[in-house]
Amino acid sequence: MVSRKLKKFFDKERVDWLGLLEPKDRDRIKGPVGPKDCYEWTGKYAGSGQPMRFVGDGKSAIAYRYIWEIVYRKRPPKILRHICDNGKCVDPLHLMPGTVRQNNDDASRRGLLKRQLSNREIHEIQYWIDQGRMMKDIGLEYGVSPEMIGQIRSRKRYAWLSWEPRKPKDVE
Repeated sequence: MVSRKLKKFFDKERVDWLGLLEPKDRDRIKGPVGPKDCYEWTGKYAGSGQPMRFVGDGKSAIAYRYIWEIVYRKRPPKILRHICDNGKCVDPLHLMPGTVRQNNDDASRRGLLKRQLSNREIHEIQYWIDQGRMMKDIGLEYGVSPEMIGQIRSRKRYAWLSWEPRKPKDVE
């Protein structure tokens, strides 16, 4: 759900930023797509999932940062926040300068920030797994994805920690 403040931002008069790009870059952009009319990069991606563009001399740049620089004719700020919550989006109107803290707050609000679990929490999760509780329910309680619970169960995550299920303190 897009807030009213962001809705105003999305509804701003759209500039013809695509016309500022080279034809080969325009060919690598698909859009508008999705509920927020994103323009998605169809070119190469880095292992981290960032859309990448070759810029010459064996160098590459993150595509949305490269496009920001062309459209606004200045270096992008260190942190660009995707207000559309779509990492493939390269639409400069969907990017907003921010701080690391703001970016992390955005990710946390959207449930995208990976949470570090304590040893105690891992042992409690092991307890719930042994009790046959659904991974979805365990994940909701501990603020992690059901996939992470499955990885704990299969010992793909936190394998270094012994399997010592402990009953949570607040459970009788």
